Amino acid sequence: MGKRSSKRARDLVLLVGVVLVIAAFASYVKVPLSTVNLQGGSNPIDISFTTLVSLPGVPFNWGQNLHLDGISIPVAVSRNIEANVVDFDLSDRAYDPNNVTMYFETSTGTVLATGTFSEWGPYGQDGTYPAVQLSQVITLQAGVQYQMVFSSLPSTDTYGGSPGVAEDAIQEGACGDNGDSGVIVAPCVPLSQAYLGQEQWPIFSLGLMNLQPTTSGLANFNYGAYTDLEASPGKNGNLELGMRFLASSSEQLVSFEVMVFGSDGSPANQLVFTLRSDAGGGVHPLSLAAAPALATASVTMAQVSANLSAAYPTSTSSSSGFVKVYFLTRPQLSAGQYYWIVMATTNGDSGLTLGRLVNPYRELVLASSNDFVGWGTPGDGPTDIGFKITATSQVINNALISTPTLEYFNEVAQSFSPSATTAGVKGVWDFSAEPAGEDLYVTIQTDSGSDSPSGTILAGGVTPQVGYVSFNSSVTLNGGTKYWLVYRVGPCLSSSCSYPSKATIIEYRSDMYNSRYDYGGTALHAEVNSGSGWASTASLGDMVFQFVTLTGHEGDPIWTTSTTASSSSMTSSSSTTSSTSSSSSSSATTSTSSSSSTSTSTTATGGGQLGSQNWGLWVAIGLVGVFAYTATRKKH
Repeated sequence: MGKRSSKRARDLVLLVGVVLVIAAFASYVKVPLSTVNLQGGSNPIDISFTTLVSLPGVPFNWGQNLHLDGISIPVAVSRNIEANVVDFDLSDRAYDPNNVTMYFETSTGTVLATGTFSEWGPYGQDGTYPAVQLSQVITLQAGVQYQMVFSSLPSTDTYGGSPGVAEDAIQEGACGDNGDSGVIVAPCVPLSQAYLGQEQWPIFSLGLMNLQPTTSGLANFNYGAYTDLEASPGKNGNLELGMRFLASSSEQLVSFEVMVFGSDGSPANQLVFTLRSDAGGGVHPLSLAAAPALATASVTMAQVSANLSAAYPTSTSSSSGFVKVYFLTRPQLSAGQYYWIVMATTNGDSGLTLGRLVNPYRELVLASSNDFVGWGTPGDGPTDIGFKITATSQVINNALISTPTLEYFNEVAQSFSPSATTAGVKGVWDFSAEPAGEDLYVTIQTDSGSDSPSGTILAGGVTPQVGYVSFNSSVTLNGGTKYWLVYRVGPCLSSSCSYPSKATIIEYRSDMYNSRYDYGGTALHAEVNSGSGWASTASLGDMVFQFVTLTGHEGDPIWTTSTTASSSSMTSSSSTTSSTSSSSSSSATTSTSSSSSTSTSTTATGGGQLGSQNWGLWVAIGLVGVFAYTATRKKH
């Protein structure tokens, strides 16, 4: 070999050695989030099945909402799975404090597991959150027909009228009618490709995970839905809205504030507030024909619009704000007496929209179209509104005032702290959204020591569009330690990123008189990073989240042959099979769900593809190459 060829060979050996050493150390140290291997979000064990049908070129078709009480829903899965969680896509409008029991059964009625479908639990949140924990892990066989049976609301339930207001599940339709408009949306999904051949079906998912309760410090979903109130004053024929409150002491009324989502800005139209006496027993306000108003105040729609701010976007509007009026006469309130604040418009105004908090309303809200000669629950359902009443000796207000949808292009984070050391944390249900073609990275990070995320990643994943993020590895979190749930927007990967990624933040009043709804008080909160560092925003409260842990069944033999299978929806072949499979439905089995994991839990460091466990080997090989280069150079 000539000297030139020999030199080239030595140089090549050196280059390979150096590259291997650099690659080894790159896999050992923590690398930037942009190169972290976050392969979560699509774990076929965590979320193993969904009824959502997605066909190329076919838009999502809305079906009619389905009340989840007193009904039975057919279920069949496309592959053998284990499950202990059911998650429905819920409407943000229906609500009832009474629970409904859900029975997961064979087609012949054998109960495999039960779950408490809490009308209270979702707190009016729409979307795929929160999920329902089943009483035990069940095994479902592909092509076998099962059913979910929901008990009826009790006959004594008159919440919002008889027989109560059950939670609504959003349905997908083979042909959409935009809910209930009657207008067919084309193209339609062929019934042969619809779930179980149905014209419409509820959207739900099945998964394997243990949901963490709010008492664990690993969940926060108290009263998390704020939407627009269709029964706002002035809509639907000069509709009036009355809100009841109880005076706890003898004092004077000073002012009233109410959350507004929108107004047409008309200077000629007014929003009028009247303080009225109660008809007796807190049933309804007196009409003006029966008794004059105790006090009156008003604002123009132009003033309402001027008070709205884009700094407070919500899930249904781009801006919001509080409208405040003063009662100059300061009417006298008597301790222990009910009073009503009635809101109406002078000319009718379809452009005025109040914010509606879907929760167990503390202050009764009624609607009337004839000055409360007749009255009833708002057409939206039982309602609470964002408000603040200031009197001379107390403040009465709704602790939760809004759930603005924060649009962000950089990062947003929520601090949290487990109440006890928790092993096997493997994912999180959230309340975020991102456009198609854009990734949203979700990570657990340690605290920096300065009340902000440190950048040190323990685990993470990428959000799918199901509301659940599966982490790339499970992690143990120490009790009493502050961590951060961090959301970071990735680059738009297609031309279809038509709107920014969004995260829902529960917003609290800084002057609220009752802090029991505030997750973690001031110690735990949301922060944003717009590129110049983490900063707390006064208008933000807490994010909506619920972590999950391993069940101990992730390593069961059923998954060894199907972990790479897709969680596709059942098509016509499934419905054909299910119609003849009732005799084999007894093949389903059950096993008790373990509250603690028996699987090995690891801590992710954000390493690259090589993996830190092999870094020493690659360093050794690289150094051998460098030494070989040195030795051959000395010979020449």
